[in-house]
Amino acid sequence: MNANPIAFYAPLKSPDHDVPSGDRLMARSLISCMKASGYSVETVSQLRVRLADPFDEASNAQLLEAAEDGTHRITMAEVGSPGLLVLLPPVLEIARSYWPRAV
Repeated sequence: MNANPIAFYAPLKSPDHDVPSGDRLMARSLISCMKASGYSVETVSQLRVRLADPFDEASNAQLLEAAEDGTHRITMAEVGSPGLLVLLPPVLEIARSYWPRAV
């Protein structure tokens, strides 16, 4: 097994979500492939950033509050010092906001 774990985050739908979807299937498949290759993979957040109505100011405010809440932030302390942060879909701005060393 590789020493540094992989931190995995799927902001549209967690691989642990109850409702089946293509996003969930893709996340589970990627995690399965990484684990089969000998990597330790940790899902680092369950926070969903998809809004039914992106113009709903109340929903936007709730999402921002949840993102700022320490229990929903991606913290590297949860997985030690990860060797890699994987986002599905790969959204660079999210990576930069949670992990400043991201490219």
